[in-house]
Amino acid sequence: MNNGVCRPSFRNFTCDCLGESYYGYYYEITATKTVIYQVVFKSFAYIAIIAMVSVATFGIDPTHKHLILIQRIKRAEKDESDIFVIIVEAAI
Repeated sequence: MNNGVCRPSFRNFTCDCLGESYYGYYYEITATKTVIYQVVFKSFAYIAIIAMVSVATFGIDPTHKHLILIQRIKRAEKDESDIFVIIVEAAI
């Protein structure tokens, strides 16, 4: 049970557990560390699901301001290069 390896012996059997997640005669009892890991990972999963649902539902976009900034910088660079071309053409 739970990745325990059991082998027969005279009128009995012996089991060896391959990990530290379970203990007991048949390795049927879950270790406290495993229970804590399971609860923590489920909590992170629930938080991630709530975050994704809130973004999808309320249209929250944490990168929107950064995207606008990048667009403004690119637009300013394009405008500067257009002005440079006009100045060079006027000088020729």
